[in-house]
Amino acid sequence: MKRLSVKAFHTYNASITFQIQLDEGTPENGTMPEELNHYNHANRMVAILCDHQSRWAAPKTHDHSMAKVKESMSTLRYMGSHVF
Repeated sequence: MKRLSVKAFHTYNASITFQIQLDEGTPENGTMPEELNHYNHANRMVAILCDHQSRWAAPKTHDHSMAKVKESMSTLRYMGSHVF
C-alpha cells in the first residue's frame, strides 16, 4: 500500500488483531455475559499488544500536580486565618 500513514497502519493492525482475538475464542452458543467477557478480554489483549493507553488513566504527573494543589490550599488557609 503506497503512502500508508503510520496512524492508518496502526489502526489497521489493531483492527485485524482484534478480529483475530474475537474469532479465536468467542463461545459459539455463549450467554451474553460470556460473550461480553470475551469481547472485553480481546479488547484488553489488543490494547496491550498495541501499547494503547487508557484515556481515563491518571497522567504520570498526577501525584506531583496534586501535591502542588494541596500546598496551595494549605497556603490559602494559612493566609485566610491571618487576615486582619
